[in-house]
Formats: sequence, structure tokens, C-alpha cells
Amino acid sequence: MVMTIKKFVFILFLQWVVFTILKYYFFGKEIFTNQSTQNLIFWAIVIIVTVVLVRSLGVINYFEGIFTAFLWFIVGIISDLIILTALIGYGMYSKWQFWVGYLLMALTVFFLHRKRHVEIRKQDKVEAQKQH
Repeated sequence: MVMTIKKFVFILFLQWVVFTILKYYFFGKEIFTNQSTQNLIFWAIVIIVTVVLVRSLGVINYFEGIFTAFLWFIVGIISDLIILTALIGYGMYSKWQFWVGYLLMALTVFFLHRKRHVEIRKQDKVEAQKQH
């Protein structure tokens, strides 16, 4: 599986929709009475969704991982400014939990994407076994 522009744009759109809805519910409403539980569940969902989406991009190298994380961050901040501030206000920007969500997303993209060098090693190992 190789990342294509069409797949990248579709995943970017899907990420934008899912994270906008997620932030609306976790920062605009009180889901759990315990705020710490709500934060932990938000971060866990961010990590899980990020892993699913970045792995569905296919095999990418570290540069493409950094580019993906950066673009997801920029699109997220812009959409938060345009959409979420109209719905829940600017208060979410003052919450450190909000920014930790972005940090976890970026770290997850960087460390948990399907790495090209690992896939090349797997292919080399399979080819070496076929030759023997």
C-alpha cells in the first residue's frame, strides 16, 4: 500500500471531521463528572483515531510522517478557529488539555505510522528466503 494524493486528501478530510466532532463534545460539553477522566478518554480516543488514520495512509517515511502531522495540526487549528469557536467559544484555546491532544496526535503520527524502512527490511527478508 502506497500513499497517494487522493488517499491523503480523503484521510485529511476524515481526520478533520472526526477531530472536530471529538473536540466539540469533549470541550463544549461535560460528558463525565470527573474532568480528569474526560481528559484521559479524549487523549485515548485521539491516539486511537490517529493510529487508525495514519496507518490507513499506507507505508510512509519519516519526512512524510512529519508532513502529515504538520498538515493535520494546521488544518485542525484553522478549522477550530472557524468552526469550533463559533460553537463553543475561544475558551478551549486556554486549556492545556486541548494542546496536549495536538501534541499526542503529532507524536502518534511520527512514531506509530507504517514505516517504509521496516517494510523494505521485511521485503528483503522474504526475497532472501525465496533465494535459499
